Amino acid sequence: MVIHTGYYFAAAGTVNSVFMMASTAAYSFCSNFPRYWIKWWTEAGLESSAIYMLGYLVLSLASWMAISGTGW
Repeated sequence: MVIHTGYYFAAAGTVNSVFMMASTAAYSFCSNFPRYWIKWWTEAGLESSAIYMLGYLVLSLASWMAISGTGW
């Protein structure tokens, strides 16, 4: 059985297909990058905790938005 993915992309539309792939890529990045962010945070010390906390919050929010975009 051969599945032609072009058929499904055409049925969904080019814009929707690109949006889904971009949302999936953004979710993948935003769900994995915080590991490195926390590593840098722990190495930086307490003097810049507010910036790292804000960055972690932004990454978490972006991850949530990306997974919602994928489902939409």
